[in-house]
Amino acid sequence: MSKSVTLSYLIAQHFAAAITEFMQLAKIQDIDFIASHGQTVYHEPPTDQRLGKTIQLGRGDVIHKMTNITTITDFRTNDMSHGGQGAPLVPAIDYLLFRPSSGQLILFNVGGIANLTSLPANDGQCYGFDSGPGNCLIDNASKVLFGRDYDAGGQLSAQGLPQVDFLREFVAERFEIQGYLSRHPPKSTGRELFSMELTNVFIKAAKQAKFSDYDTMATLTYFTAETMAKAVELSTNGDYPVKVYISGGGLHNATLLSMFDERCQHINRKVEFMDINSLGVSADYKEATAFAVLGYLRLRGVPANLPETTGAEKSCLLGTVFE
Repeated sequence: MSKSVTLSYLIAQHFAAAITEFMQLAKIQDIDFIASHGQTVYHEPPTDQRLGKTIQLGRGDVIHKMTNITTITDFRTNDMSHGGQGAPLVPAIDYLLFRPSSGQLILFNVGGIANLTSLPANDGQCYGFDSGPGNCLIDNASKVLFGRDYDAGGQLSAQGLPQVDFLREFVAERFEIQGYLSRHPPKSTGRELFSMELTNVFIKAAKQAKFSDYDTMATLTYFTAETMAKAVELSTNGDYPVKVYISGGGLHNATLLSMFDERCQHINRKVEFMDINSLGVSADYKEATAFAVLGYLRLRGVPANLPETTGAEKSCLLGTVFE
C-alpha cells in the first residue's frame, strides 16, 4: 500500500474521530451531512495540452463508515475533468451569500495560498482567483529560521526591514513566478510553485547578502502583501472605494495586513478594510462555511462551480457522495 493511500486513510480516521468528539462535547445527536475538503497535497492547474491534477487526502468512504453520516468529499475533480482549474471554489458561495446591493466587495481568504473573490453589485459578474502565496512562504521561513510553525501576529517580520531591491531581482530570475503573477484569471496555484524549496533558495540568497533573519521574514511578508495588492489592482479600476474583507490565518498577521494596506495605497487603490464578522460569518471559519454550502448544493443536485472563475467548460456538480 502506498504511503499516500495509507495517509489518506489515517487522515480520514482522525477527521471522523474529531467529528465524533465534537458532537459529544457539543451534545449534538444528529448531523445532516459532512462536507470534507480534505488536505491538499498536490495541485497542478491545466494547460492547453492536458487537464489539471489535484490530490486531497482524507477518504470520504472512511469518514462515512466511522461516523455513519452522509459524507461529501473530492470537490475539485469534476471541475478539472471539464477543463477547469478546480480552484478557487469559494467564489461561487461568496456570490450566493455576500453579493452587495451597491458598490463592490472583495473577499480575501489568506490560508497557505491567498485567494480573492470580487463581488460587484446586484447581478454583475463574480470572479475569483489565487493571488499567490498567503502564509506558506512566511510559515516556511519561520520554521527554518526560528523553529516556529508560523510568525505569530507578524512579530518576527515586524523586527526586520523589507529588502525590496533584492526581492525584485530574486523574483525577476524566476520565470514561473513572473508568469503566474502576470497571468490573467482564471488561474490557481499551490505549494508546488510557492514551495519549501523556493523558501530555502530565498533564505540562502538572503544569507549571502548578509540580511538578518528578521529582514528575510519582512521581505517574504512584503512579497506576499504585494501579490495580494496586485490582485486588488487587477480587480478594481481605482475610481471608487472598495470594501475589502479578509479571513483565514493571515488575518492574524498584523505586519502582513499593514504591508497590504500600504501596497494598496501605493497602486492608488481606494480600499476600506472591513471586519468580515459584520457579514455574519467567522473570519476563522469562512472557508469551512463555504464547503458546508458546497456539500448542501451537491446533495440537492445543484451545479456549484463558476466556469468564469475556474475556466471549466460548463457548470457541473462538485463532490462525491458516500451514504
